[in-house]
Amino acid sequence: MKAQIAGVGLTGLMTLSALAYAGAPDNYVEQSVTLAEEYGITHFYELEFDDGNRADIEGWVDDEWFVEIGLRGDQIAQEERERRIDGPWGMTAGELRGYVQAAITEGMVSIEEIAINNQGIVEVEGEDANGRDIDVYFRTGDTEPESVQRD
Repeated sequence: MKAQIAGVGLTGLMTLSALAYAGAPDNYVEQSVTLAEEYGITHFYELEFDDGNRADIEGWVDDEWFVEIGLRGDQIAQEERERRIDGPWGMTAGELRGYVQAAITEGMVSIEEIAINNQGIVEVEGEDANGRDIDVYFRTGDTEPESVQRD
């Protein structure tokens, strides 16, 4: 009986620690997206997360300016702007948040990169609770994964 209780306790503890860890990437992604929105980004092209305190975000602030900002914690540490004529495209903040939540539902606990290509495929790269690579692919506008690849 004691062994059963200990086993249940250990399983519960492992589940709680995985859930606590699963909330961290979502919180950091949310913080980064919110800062980028406040900066003026309306369409996101690519987001890269180096660790729990650094992010590089590329996207559009208006019809002419494509920007890359580097976040360190909750501060914008660098900015690069490029005038372009192809106009804004990419993911809205709401779409991006939906892809993140769908990737977490698939077992992702750590997010490394979110990007969209010119064919409208969104890729969310990260790791699962066991530290294995996981990539979740979506079609623009649909948070149902098109495919999930696990290494």
